Amino acid sequence: MEQANDLDCLLAADPKQQTLQPQVCVEQNDGDTISNEQDGHKMSNRSQVKFLWLDNWNQLRNPMELLADLQKNDHAPTIPLASHLLDISSMGNVDQQQTIPQGSDEEDEGEWNIPDWIQQCEQAVELKLKWNGLKSVPGWLFQSLCKLEVVELAHNELECLPTEFEQLSNLTRLVCSHNRLTTLPSTIFASMTRLKFLHLDHNHLVTIPKTVNVLSNLEIVNLANNKLDRFPLDLCSCYNLETISLSHNRIHFNIPRELSMLTRLETLFLQDNLLSETNILPQIGECKKLKYIDLSNNKFCEFPAYLPPNINSLNCGGNKIGNLNPQIPSFKAFSANLSGLELSSTFISTLPDALSVCSHLLFVNLSHCKNITIFPQVILKWKKLLSLNLSHTEIKIIPNELSSLVTLRVLNLEQCQNLQSIPGKLIATNMTKLEQLNLRG
Repeated sequence: MEQANDLDCLLAADPKQQTLQPQVCVEQNDGDTISNEQDGHKMSNRSQVKFLWLDNWNQLRNPMELLADLQKNDHAPTIPLASHLLDISSMGNVDQQQTIPQGSDEEDEGEWNIPDWIQQCEQAVELKLKWNGLKSVPGWLFQSLCKLEVVELAHNELECLPTEFEQLSNLTRLVCSHNRLTTLPSTIFASMTRLKFLHLDHNHLVTIPKTVNVLSNLEIVNLANNKLDRFPLDLCSCYNLETISLSHNRIHFNIPRELSMLTRLETLFLQDNLLSETNILPQIGECKKLKYIDLSNNKFCEFPAYLPPNINSLNCGGNKIGNLNPQIPSFKAFSANLSGLELSSTFISTLPDALSVCSHLLFVNLSHCKNITIFPQVILKWKKLLSLNLSHTEIKIIPNELSSLVTLRVLNLEQCQNLQSIPGKLIATNMTKLEQLNLRG
């Protein structure tokens, strides 16, 4: 299957940036690769095609004619039909007037840029139709290709998905990112119990169907950049979830208590919503494996009172958080596991000594904290610190003791316009691992 991985890398390239000539390449079961230009005469000796990919189609005036020639060619009648992987992307430049006669049924249905022969590829397990300007996808496509395990429809103009999607019981990966979806069929996930990766980001979804709760094997769900106003409660029944992205939505209701049921959850992206400290309930502390939380650019005025005890990295930047209260439960929950702390663009003026328990901190960002005028002394307790960002603050003096942080590699003091001087001892003594010292501005 090594060739399949290489193929994925090839297809991941942005077709708009490619300058190669259009190719139709076929990979046989024995790994040999032939093309329409080089070894087309050999196709008559092959009956089983494993992969078919159509590269640089956006440079063809009418790629349908090329496919028609292949299908009519007596030497290669099985090229599209035996394919397991179908990648037909970047066909948005196809001339509709040349491809579909005006007044035809296909023109009315908006299906003109999906080749008819695809429905005959009953052995296909992967279908990729990215960057095609599709406004709809015909239901017959998924009635015919019932063995599909991967469907990628990203970067189109889809406003809805056909109900026939629910027949894809073998699906493990569904990518419909960067479309115009406003809603999904209520039963779309009913049979997708094998689904592991779900990407619906960059759409206009306001809710998620309840049938998402049957996705017991789901590991990653990306719902970023939609119009959700609450955390989808039914996601909390997907017990194998490891990563949830709900960033860039409009969430302003409480994070559900049932989140604690996701015992395998490791990463939670909630940045750029409308959340406040009251929306984070104590039950989040029961997510023992949760290591990374991004709460940046929300409506927090205080540091979250409840956080998981084993958190590894926390981002609360871009909020209106003032001075941190060392009495809140979060400080007691912090353990030596915390390695990254992001508090940039907040209203804090100092850091409490209670944070000294975070002795394994590696990365700290306090940039654009305009209220910081005095160097926070607790920083000197973080002996394993690798990167410290104090840029765009009002700090006046850097203490000599900073040289005790012998592991420090990056020190950013850019645009600290009130900074009076840098102690010579800072550079001349123990800080032999310092690689970047930014003093611009």
